[in-house]
Order: sequence, then structure tokens, then C-alpha cells
Amino acid sequence: MIFALITGALSRAIDYSDSLLSDRYTHYVSVRVMRQAARLDLTTYETLTSTTASSAPASRPPIGWP
Repeated sequence: MIFALITGALSRAIDYSDSLLSDRYTHYVSVRVMRQAARLDLTTYETLTSTTASSAPASRPPIGWP
């Protein structure tokens, strides 16, 4: 009986700490991603993307071409 209570309490403690650690790590990663996104210079990125897309060869077959 006592063994079952200790096992149950230990299992709940492990589940709680696992959940807490997971939530904290998810929050940490989300904040890092948002900070990195805030540091990006979007005007430069958009200029590079549009230049690269317009310089693609015209002879390339369309996506899904057999």
C-alpha cells in the first residue's frame, strides 16, 4: 500500500516536472525565434528574393512536370 502511494506520488512529480520543463523550453525557443525575426532586415531579404526569382532560367519546366 505504501509502495503504491510512493510510486504514484513519484510518477506525478516526474510528469509535472516533465511538463514544466517542456513548457519552459518551448517558451525559450519561441522567444529566441521572435528575437531573431525582429533582427532581420526584411527590405533586404525581399529585394534578394525578388532578384533571385526573376533571374531564374526561363527554360525550367513548371513544378509537377513529368
